[in-house]
Amino acid sequence: MDERDLELLRVAQDGLSLEKRPYRIWGEALGMGEEEVISRLLAMEEEGIIRRFSATIGHRALGILANALIVWRVPPERVEEVGLAYAAAEEVTHCYER
Repeated sequence: MDERDLELLRVAQDGLSLEKRPYRIWGEALGMGEEEVISRLLAMEEEGIIRRFSATIGHRALGILANALIVWRVPPERVEEVGLAYAAAEEVTHCYER
């Protein structure tokens, strides 16, 4: 990872624009081509620097004033069964194995 990767990560933390080619916009801000941005992101993912891309939700903007995170220790042989049961609940918005 070099200084250009760090610059890219700083820009990425502000999120993607809802544009047809958001990586091109990042590239323009950083003096890189769209292909270089994508290449650097993929390389950082392969190196384990980036684990995933995901959307974040502005809970308060949606009227959600509180939320909770609950962690369960489940025997490996029951993970799928228990996960499906919890995921089926209307109140559960995220259900995944860590």
